[in-house]
Amino acid sequence: MTTNIVPYEIAELIRRKKALYCRSADTKQWRRFSEFALPEATFTFVDALTPDIPMTEGGQCMSFSHRDAFLNYFEERNKDLQYIHSVGPGELYFVDGKDGKEVKAIWGVIFHVGDGEETRGFHGTGAGYYHEVWVKVGDDWFIRSLRFERVYWKLVSLGTGAQ
Repeated sequence: MTTNIVPYEIAELIRRKKALYCRSADTKQWRRFSEFALPEATFTFVDALTPDIPMTEGGQCMSFSHRDAFLNYFEERNKDLQYIHSVGPGELYFVDGKDGKEVKAIWGVIFHVGDGEETRGFHGTGAGYYHEVWVKVGDDWFIRSLRFERVYWKLVSLGTGAQ
């Protein structure tokens, strides 16, 4: 009987790289993405209510055909924002027919975003699932595709400041 369970060493490496993805985004260390995402990696963001249609944000289609397009957009878009991602341990499976060189991962995530103002501005909380394909390159693992499906989003406008 064959199994698609990913061995601990591979799973832990991919989990650590996913944590690095979150920390790199949260701290705006965009160029670190080369440590865990292929140059040709694709990034797509959808809402659970319309899973076949990429979201749009400020007129921008949230589907990116390569890593640099993703990084260029988010580096500019998020420069004045504060945010944090918290991901779960994930579900990791070998992809059938890929000889142990491709892993499908699904990560639950909760994220918070705000404009940095303590008593005014906005705060958003969201949640969803990252659906990713990781591929083995040499002895290392990299994201080949990332698809985020948002299942929750709440945006709150804060007051006009402390009195």
